[in-house]
Amino acid sequence: MNILTRKILVFLLLFVGTCDIVRASSINVKSFSMPVSFSNKVTQPINVAFSSDGAWRIMVEPLDGYINNLNRGDVRLPLDRLELARVNGEPIARFSEGSVVNMLSGDSSGPMSFDIAINAIRSDADPPGSYSVDLRFSLFGDNNISAEDIYTLRFNQNSISSIDFSDKVIQFAIDKENILNKHGSQELKTPLCVYISSNEDWKLFVKKASESQDSELSYFIKVLGADGSIKTEVFDYVPLDTTPVLIASGKPTVNSSANTLDRKMISISYLVKGPDGKFFKAGSSNENFEYRLETEN
Repeated sequence: MNILTRKILVFLLLFVGTCDIVRASSINVKSFSMPVSFSNKVTQPINVAFSSDGAWRIMVEPLDGYINNLNRGDVRLPLDRLELARVNGEPIARFSEGSVVNMLSGDSSGPMSFDIAINAIRSDADPPGSYSVDLRFSLFGDNNISAEDIYTLRFNQNSISSIDFSDKVIQFAIDKENILNKHGSQELKTPLCVYISSNEDWKLFVKKASESQDSELSYFIKVLGADGSIKTEVFDYVPLDTTPVLIASGKPTVNSSANTLDRKMISISYLVKGPDGKFFKAGSSNENFEYRLETEN
């Protein structure tokens, strides 16, 4: 009877001991704060908690060949935009397609934890949207994978667009011969240059900002020319009022070789007409025009 009891006790002790060995190696990766954006990087702090029963090393590898845009399936960023860094910003390693990064190693045992950061390097030229990539963290012991965890990095790229002018205030002096003409009109002597920058498709509209203070004057606009990638919509003078007029549209103004946003130029002329059958009135008149750059998002 005593012999049987001892055998059962020994078996139970060995079984419990074996379960402890299986649980000894584990790894858990999670973020502990919101991502932080600065300069051209998005930094996601993460915590790597693991337990090992001897010498260990942690390897990290992307599971996809690209960083994928979740909003547009045809948009991807290369993996060399990703890097591991210490929380103080010091880089540890840069990823590339098919790469496996040896993150850390040691020979201590028991539960351990450390904080690192995953940096995503962005460019203004990147299309807007939400980006995602899966990273596998593998814990090795004795050259074998003893545990692994998958961490999904997500970050956003905002829509970036701007509009600028060669002159924001145009001095429009009427020539003497037009002042003395009852059907006088005057073109802008120096074309206005409008500069567009955008990381997505865009359309440019213009209109009067409000009803004219001087209702006797009529204003017209046309596009004289533009950079080759821009589609112009107005080839002859069209009247301007408070209804928006589409004057140009285009694709993202991206410089692919430099991975930057360029400024694209549109050359514009205005025409002012006086009242039919009357002379231009003496004095000055002000008119405000509103330019609106619309993008997909």
